[in-house]
Amino acid sequence: MTDIAVDNSFTITMCDVPVHLPHRDDGVWTLREVLAWAPDNSDWHLKKTCIEGCSGKGGCSMLPPGTMLEVTSDDAMEIRFMAPAEVERRRAQGLLWMNDEA
Repeated sequence: MTDIAVDNSFTITMCDVPVHLPHRDDGVWTLREVLAWAPDNSDWHLKKTCIEGCSGKGGCSMLPPGTMLEVTSDDAMEIRFMAPAEVERRRAQGLLWMNDEA
């Protein structure tokens, strides 16, 4: 099966600031990478203090529908965000599947 080229860019919102994450071949960003990218590539200086209940370490995040979160270690900074387009590409290739009952 041939790889299907997709644009894996997507936008998440952190502390009320939209952060556009550009295309990556694997479509995956860690929280640590997002927090390093955002200050120089968004209006990060406009971020608001997150509401009570958020961790305070990375802030609150709003993710687009279809984004997959992967927790691969005990380190919260290594939580991985998989772009919605990458999730769909992997599903089409049989590399991921979804449970309709979830």
